[in-house]
Amino acid sequence: MLIYLILSLLYSLFGPVFFTEYGIAVLDSIDIILAFYFVGCLNYSAFRAREMIEDYFEEEIFQSWLLAVFNIWYLQYKINRLVDAGGNL
Repeated sequence: MLIYLILSLLYSLFGPVFFTEYGIAVLDSIDIILAFYFVGCLNYSAFRAREMIEDYFEEEIFQSWLLAVFNIWYLQYKINRLVDAGGNL
């Protein structure tokens, strides 16, 4: 993902100089597809972490719709609340 982000930055800076309008449209399409893929990976990771934490504490801690909307920020918020309440992770 880091390599993709570096290449995307270089493309956004120098792309119009080297590519035609068709080439820019193709690269923009690839950019959108990869962005959705990375968001999917982020959501998958957040839900897997939720599953492991709930299995450890043997109770339902997270709400799925909040985790889908706020991703890692909601996950971190709930982990901080668990640590403050005295739970050991």
